[in-house]
Amino acid sequence: MTFPTQAIEGLRQADAQTTARLGQAGIVNWRVAAPGENVRHDVLCDFTLASPELQRDVEHAWRRALREKGEGERALDCFDRIATEEGLAARFLWEAGARPRSKDQADWTAHQKRIIGENYGFFSFLVDGCAALRTLVLCPRYTGHRARIEPHLWTAKAADFYGLAINYQQYCVIEASMRYGMRLRREGKSAHSDSVPVSAEDGAIGVTADTIRTAGVLSEIRANQIISDLLILQGDKRASYIADLRKVLNDREADDDAAAPAPSPAPPPPERRVSFQSSSSDEASSSSSSEDEAPPPRKKRRGAEPSPPRATGSPQRSMSPLKASPDALARYHDFRKRASEDGGLQYD
Repeated sequence: MTFPTQAIEGLRQADAQTTARLGQAGIVNWRVAAPGENVRHDVLCDFTLASPELQRDVEHAWRRALREKGEGERALDCFDRIATEEGLAARFLWEAGARPRSKDQADWTAHQKRIIGENYGFFSFLVDGCAALRTLVLCPRYTGHRARIEPHLWTAKAADFYGLAINYQQYCVIEASMRYGMRLRREGKSAHSDSVPVSAEDGAIGVTADTIRTAGVLSEIRANQIISDLLILQGDKRASYIADLRKVLNDREADDDAAAPAPSPAPPPPERRVSFQSSSSDEASSSSSSEDEAPPPRKKRRGAEPSPPRATGSPQRSMSPLKASPDALARYHDFRKRASEDGGLQYD
């Protein structure tokens, strides 16, 4: 017999006493069992199996808990209080098969709802009080409180539901941490302190400054492995792991800072040059009475080049040699006149 199974067997007596207590309150067709032990009770471990109306009310209560939880209070504990006040535990037991002893009774009495709420509570498969809608479980309160100290109790009979909850948490925390880290980088900030603003929903499932920093500093594969380990640890082991993790992150960030290239010095001012242009019989260039400063060479760009400046005689676009030299212009007109005469030009 495995240790988790032995622990569950140690709760059998408490389960029998709770079954008897519910029976005395007129709640029948029900035997208290460990989470996951009775297939009829699967809805208590997977709230997506509940009716649409109950799912809607559970989600509404969870949103209330995220908004109304007190300073230092966990969203899970606030949700348990709200859900118990609204009689959600009694509705879950009804959907799982429990019924009033009286055949004429169409719903639980106020007394029966109170008895169910006193004996059943809402907990999470996750450690360290982390929770999300997809990780909640309804079970006897003594079982839930014991599982907070010994999480292996969940794997005794509800290993499938426990696995679903852990995988869901890892996915949510890793994705949220990556998004927070991406946003911080774009804002030029870091996650060195606990002052990173995290939403109530993300904080409830386990997103912290450490997970955000891990996702932002380490490679994706290594960050996923470290966050997955971090989410299942608690107590002294968790504190020791976080201390080692922060040292690794500090060393990694120090290496990145050392490897960062130094800023390039500012380029010297461009040298002033004087452009001289001369004319000839074949090609003449424009002359200037003042000195022009040559612009620095332009880098080639992909795609269409910029249009040349429209100023005549600029360095990018030379003036026509015919306009620059009156003698060349006269010879050109004489050439056009001879070419238009009868017979045109004759070549030897």
